[in-house]
Amino acid sequence: MKTRILSIVMMAVITVLTSATSVNAIERVSRSASSLENATDPAMTIENWMTSEILWNNSLASNFDLALENSLDMETWMTNSLVWDMPVIAVDDVLMIEAWMTTPMMWDMMETEMDTGLSLEGWMVNSMVWGNGSLVVETEVENPLVLSDWMLKEENWK
Repeated sequence: MKTRILSIVMMAVITVLTSATSVNAIERVSRSASSLENATDPAMTIENWMTSEILWNNSLASNFDLALENSLDMETWMTNSLVWDMPVIAVDDVLMIEAWMTTPMMWDMMETEMDTGLSLEGWMVNSMVWGNGSLVVETEVENPLVLSDWMLKEENWK
C-alpha cells in the first residue's frame, strides 16, 4: 500500500515538474553547436573503378565466393571411428580416507570462542537509548506461569 501511494505521488511530482519547466519555453530557435553542422557533402559520383568488371572479378571477394561454391567432400578421417572414439588417457584414482583427514588435531587448530549466555546490559534497559524516555512504553508486569497437572504428564506430549 505504501509503495503504491509513493509511486503515485512520485509520478505526480514528475508530471508537475515536467510541465512547469516547459511553461517558460517560448522561443523555438534551433541553435547549432558549431559551423561544421552546416557543411554539405559533395555530390557523390560513380567512378570507373566502381563499375569495372576486371577489378571485381579479380578481387578477393570473388575468390571467397568461389571457395564457398565448391562442394564439400566427405573424407575418410571424418568417418573413421578410430579418430573419434579415442581411449581415455587419464583416470582418477579412487579417493581414500587418509589418517590426517580424521585426526581432530588437524581440524581443531584454533580455539573457538564459546558464548557464556545472554544477559541484560545497561544500554538495553536505558531509557535514554530508547527514545529519551518519552517514547518508552511501560509494560505490564506479567503473572508467572503456573504449571498444571496436564503439563507434567508425559502421555500428553507424545
